[in-house]
Amino acid sequence: MIKKIILLISLILLNGLLLTYKIKGVFLSKIDLNLAPDEIGIIISDASDFLLVKRNDENTLIAYNDVDKNNLNNFYNLFDIKKLHHLILSNNQDITSDNKYNLQKTNLSYLKTSVKQNIISINFYNYKFCIYQEGTNKDLNNCTFIYFDTINDDVYINDTNKVVFYSQKISDEFKEELYTKWIDSYTIDDNSYTILKIKKDNYNIINISK
Repeated sequence: MIKKIILLISLILLNGLLLTYKIKGVFLSKIDLNLAPDEIGIIISDASDFLLVKRNDENTLIAYNDVDKNNLNNFYNLFDIKKLHHLILSNNQDITSDNKYNLQKTNLSYLKTSVKQNIISINFYNYKFCIYQEGTNKDLNNCTFIYFDTINDDVYINDTNKVVFYSQKISDEFKEELYTKWIDSYTIDDNSYTILKIKKDNYNIINISK
């Protein structure tokens, strides 16, 4: 009798663990940024070679290197991206022709973008987010946020730069320079997503492990 009770309890605990694992799996299969109506989310990952700007159901994809399409589709599924409204490419790659996500040509009044040589910039509210790659253009004035994918040795960080994100590829010397300037800085690695959430009067940075 005691053996039967122990066996029954073991089965109940095992089912509970399986159910918990199943619920966790479902929970982690999609990521919801929970953006407020006036909030913008920027999703960055060092393994992706692109980032996404999201506001409610409007999505802007910025590809600054050659993009692996399987990686892109996995990203779409994870963040439940069904349509792109705006696409910015740093080269002539075609990343929309053979997947099911149709690019919607929609004017986004809240978002202004520009590509100047090796710097892609996104302007919204009173903020400017810059994506920097090694090149001749080193003008980072008024870039509130900067993501360094690659970098020149003589790039200058100034007082208008508030937060710096950088790839794992960036040299230790540059990281040490950031520390001396007392600037908020974050490493973007392959194992997590860094998400910058921005409102008109404040911003917040969160990290989600893959």
